[in-house]
Amino acid sequence: RWKHICFSLARLHQHVNRQREDFQNKLIAALYNQNDVLMLEKLYVMGLLQNHNLAKSISDASFGKFARKALFKAEMFGKHFVAVDPWGTTQFCYNCLYWVPKNLSERKHRCPNCNEELPRDVNSAKLIKRIGLLATNDPSPDGGSSPAELKPLPSLRAMVSGSKEAGSPRL
Repeated sequence: RWKHICFSLARLHQHVNRQREDFQNKLIAALYNQNDVLMLEKLYVMGLLQNHNLAKSISDASFGKFARKALFKAEMFGKHFVAVDPWGTTQFCYNCLYWVPKNLSERKHRCPNCNEELPRDVNSAKLIKRIGLLATNDPSPDGGSSPAELKPLPSLRAMVSGSKEAGSPRL
């Protein structure tokens, strides 16, 4: 009976895994059918898994596998994939690039410089889009042999002036 239960559990895990794979493949295909460029934040997933409150949800979502599939399918469909450096994407205003430090518990972005107020995740998404668009406008040094080739990650660090001391105090 124990072997039968183990086999049944393995089958259930395989079923869930296949559902996740199918969902990711369909989502990526739909995104590339509607858009020519996909921009994602290159998250350090192993670091995110250190948070024991979110680790199960993060590993169930398979963020890393989704990004790898998106890169692979970009080459397959002849589309562009841009991975953006995550440094500062939640701490800067997308509109004026003003540094607005906030805790993880703060869900609203309020910029004192341009009086922009919107949800934190929307601000981050708009900033990732802005960084990614600037990266797609730069011509690749070898003439662009592949639309999804890996180049140095486009980063906010290059957009923020060097004289401004901004970002995490740990960096």
